[in-house]
Amino acid sequence: MRSSFFALGLSLFLFLAPRPAHAQTQVSRAEVEAILSGFEDVPTLAEIGALGPTAVPVLVAIHDDAQVIQPVRLRAVEAMGAFHTAEARTFLLRVMNDPHEGTIVVREAAEALAQSAGEGGVQPISRLLTSTDRTLREGAIVALGRIRAESARHQLELQLARETETDLRARITALLAR
Repeated sequence: MRSSFFALGLSLFLFLAPRPAHAQTQVSRAEVEAILSGFEDVPTLAEIGALGPTAVPVLVAIHDDAQVIQPVRLRAVEAMGAFHTAEARTFLLRVMNDPHEGTIVVREAAEALAQSAGEGGVQPISRLLTSTDRTLREGAIVALGRIRAESARHQLELQLARETETDLRARITALLAR
């Protein structure tokens, strides 16, 4: 048992070790699935970003594979926030607009889009503010709160005027006070 934990730890250490900027090694799906499958340790966006842009299509494939367990698929969406590429943005928008995606996955895609696209994500994230689903509105509020742009602030101000949930109004107020 101890040796398997040691082997897993060593594999993750070697896999997550910093790679030179010039190295564009293709990451394997098995490697990415392994780091997204942790129970106690979840990789940071910086660690995911260090994998390089070749990880983007791997993350898409993991998310799109219904045979992969849901927590790993959700982490693949979250991990996409580490990449500032058109491919990452296209994927996140697809997930946000897919009527078959679960609420939590759409919310995570919105938050990842805020990380990935910054101000470029304000408009698509803002569309979630009109949802009747409280969880989606809350996710959009959180995502917009992470974007340091006047357009995001403006959307939060508009939402404050129409939001009916007291705790979401308080959250918006706190975000606007920063």
